[in-house]
Amino acid sequence: MTYGSELCLILVLIMKTYDSLSSYQQLLLKCSAVIGEMIPRDMLNYVMNQKNPRMTARAVQKLFEIRVLSCARGDFTQGDACVSFDMRLVNPNKDTAIKCDCKGIRIHETCLDLPKYASCGYFRFRLGAFRETTYNLLTDSQRKEFHGRAVRYLEKETRKCKACGNAFFVRILGVRYDEGMKKKLKLQRASRKAQRSATNNMDLQKKTSQYSAATSSTGSPSRSQNVNISTGGDSKYSAVKKGSSDMLKQNCIAVTTIKRLFQLPMSPDLSFDVQSISYADFSNCQCPQILASMYNQLIEHCEGSDLKDKLMDAMLEYAYLCIISYNIPQAIKILNRALTFLETQVTADIDDGTEWKIPLIRAKIEALFGRCKVELGEIAEAQQLFMKAMTDYGLPFPTSQISTSIIIRRLQMQQTMTLFCRPINVGIKQGYEAEFCDDVSDCLALMCNLFIERNMWKQAKLAAVWSLNKALHSDMDFFILCNAYANMIQVAHHYGMQQICIALEVHALRLCHRKKTNVEPQELKDMDFFILCNAYANMIQVAHHYGMQQICIALEVHALRLCHRKKTNVEPQELKGICIALEVHALRLCHRKKTNVEPQELKGVAKLYGTIFCARFLRSEIEHAIELGFVMLRISSTIHAVTYSLQAMPILIQALIMRKRIMEAVTVLFELEYFAEEDIDNSGRTWYYALCIGIHLETGYTVIPYNQCERLYHIEGETMSTVRDPDAEKRYFTVMWLWSVRNDDWESATIWHSKIKNFSIGGGDQDSIANIFTALYLLEALLVFMVGKMDRRNIEAMSNAYHEIGILMNTLEKTLKVVKAIAPRFYHLKAYYKYIRYEENTAMTFLRKARNNAIKNENLLEESWLEHSEKAWTNSLSAVNADFWTEHCDPNNIIDYHEIDANNGRIGHYTLPTPLYI
Repeated sequence: MTYGSELCLILVLIMKTYDSLSSYQQLLLKCSAVIGEMIPRDMLNYVMNQKNPRMTARAVQKLFEIRVLSCARGDFTQGDACVSFDMRLVNPNKDTAIKCDCKGIRIHETCLDLPKYASCGYFRFRLGAFRETTYNLLTDSQRKEFHGRAVRYLEKETRKCKACGNAFFVRILGVRYDEGMKKKLKLQRASRKAQRSATNNMDLQKKTSQYSAATSSTGSPSRSQNVNISTGGDSKYSAVKKGSSDMLKQNCIAVTTIKRLFQLPMSPDLSFDVQSISYADFSNCQCPQILASMYNQLIEHCEGSDLKDKLMDAMLEYAYLCIISYNIPQAIKILNRALTFLETQVTADIDDGTEWKIPLIRAKIEALFGRCKVELGEIAEAQQLFMKAMTDYGLPFPTSQISTSIIIRRLQMQQTMTLFCRPINVGIKQGYEAEFCDDVSDCLALMCNLFIERNMWKQAKLAAVWSLNKALHSDMDFFILCNAYANMIQVAHHYGMQQICIALEVHALRLCHRKKTNVEPQELKDMDFFILCNAYANMIQVAHHYGMQQICIALEVHALRLCHRKKTNVEPQELKGICIALEVHALRLCHRKKTNVEPQELKGVAKLYGTIFCARFLRSEIEHAIELGFVMLRISSTIHAVTYSLQAMPILIQALIMRKRIMEAVTVLFELEYFAEEDIDNSGRTWYYALCIGIHLETGYTVIPYNQCERLYHIEGETMSTVRDPDAEKRYFTVMWLWSVRNDDWESATIWHSKIKNFSIGGGDQDSIANIFTALYLLEALLVFMVGKMDRRNIEAMSNAYHEIGILMNTLEKTLKVVKAIAPRFYHLKAYYKYIRYEENTAMTFLRKARNNAIKNENLLEESWLEHSEKAWTNSLSAVNADFWTEHCDPNNIIDYHEIDANNGRIGHYTLPTPLYI
């Protein structure tokens, strides 16, 4: 018998079997054929639109008994609508028994007398040809009707996993089903008049005393609160340190003006809490798998029901889900399909008056293509795609310097009005207009990140400002707002705009308190919380680069008013620049979040908190930075955001060392090692060994010996695969060179020095935070190296070192205007430079300046090292303390980090060497 005759015989048998069934059983088979190979019972009931459970059970029983259907082993123990897709597949040809292996099914009371398989909750066709034949018997109208019901079921009935509460997804196909964001309260006119009168009559001394009282009344959060990401009633948000009363006295006119504008009653009880997100735990979340299955089915059913708009939405949502799940090939495949569908079907069938949708949809596709290119490392192509997307949005991104400057000035004026005056441009868009603003903001946020990576800071600033303004126009999407705030804070700190950064910090954290409902990975319509976070993050990132230092206390008052309006607490802070304003608004953003967050939104919060953490560290607000750093790490570990953790941990360890919290620094270091083991890139491992040497350089205590750290170089060879973070490799070679020159191991030092020459470690204000601190290690190594060559009368080496030192010190001195955290170490090394050049009086002057900065910045480590150096240069240091560090570099005489508690926290500082002829 030939294959064709066998196929014909099978079809004849199928048709005979089908004709022998009742009409109800045939309807059940037709609906099952529409649903697919695997048929969930609840979905079948919805598509059939039948209310008789016993009749359905009898039909299923019959189809099981004639071997048309079989159990697909569903797992309903995690909820009625939750089916496990990770069960071991069994060949249906070998499993011929008529039985149901589903777990957790609940049998209807009218079906208790029937076999269990009659109530099977998840079954499938034994023969694919039976489904195809049954499906082909449907008329076109029946197909559209049944596929349409399947689409409605998937939209309305798809639930989250058990770990996330089995609740409904807030957003399906771009449509939000809850409001989610807490509205801002409107002040009554009479109240405003009364407050204006009270403000005009308020004495300046009363204002300053109230601010001073509020500042002094707050306490620092505990360590446990940091770890748990929760700062309760006793843990007050504090963006900057004490001293705001002096700033208020100098800016009394600004305070009065802003208070008159905002009508804020100045209460010493106002304080600002960081939004608690400790309840969020996505370590066992399976929602991405559920969404992937749902979107895959939606695409099939939208095609069958000829729902073109929903089909396009489903493809775009599925592509985005694939991108955030790092399934880039599948995302590109879906986007190519969506682009083809747009150019053929959608364009051909467009109705009159709706042609405007075509370029907007094309822009969304191009923006998603750009995301894919970024993930693949094709930055130039990604930039072109983002540019095309902005053009299709009708807002072409400027390419000339003049037009860029003009647009930046215009947008910054709007942003300044929002930050310091009445926010008339916040939440002014609704519906499709709000969705458009969110889409544009998201695209600009991606462009901002791309420009920063390419060191195009002026374009990054424009993208960040524009992104934040657009996000605020809708004021709906939490993730996009967080991202925009984070980017804007980062750029603001890059340009030294510290006031706006702190203001954005406060507003961004307050955003989290506006959320009243669960937050979905994507929230693009109605009250979208996701895009607001993105825009604020971008604006924070950009503002840092331009150094606007004149906008001070007005931002603080504005933040206090916003927090007062939301019944939250704001602690008066010393506001130092535009960065401060951005941070105020960013933290305020987080206070608008009132309920649970989803994994994707939590990534936005993690990025925002990480950016604010870096901003505070740059301003040398070390304790406040550490507080938020632990919060950020807790969030990142919850959502398995290893990249975020590995980026923040080196800076957090540096901050902990500066505060002499060595054991905590080592704990974070071991966490870094754990995360690095899961990372395919070697950046994490390189950072681990570099920081182990760094802890030894700073404290004299050993985490792992030098020779074990050196082994990394012997394993990796000449080039280390630190693609994600090249700063790790720079730090590794620099600290290895510094360790060698401190120990007069000139043979090894020559090798490490040759590696350093391959890198650019300038320490400029456009460098990363890690690279700036690497430049300080490099400066110390050059100084110690020069002293060694001076002792050996090596004129050429001395001259080269002197030239490099001069360039590096000039660069760091410029960086010091923005990165305040490096001031104590920089002035310490500058004092050492003057000392070895016979300028002892100048050296002592810089030493005192370094000590003042260390005390001001609460840099306890540098304080003790400065005291050590002063004693060494005045010949009052004991021989034991002078040689402590070098003696314990011997592998047989190392001091383990565990002994620091036994030594009462005593630090073994290195004694900077003095030339022999001094």
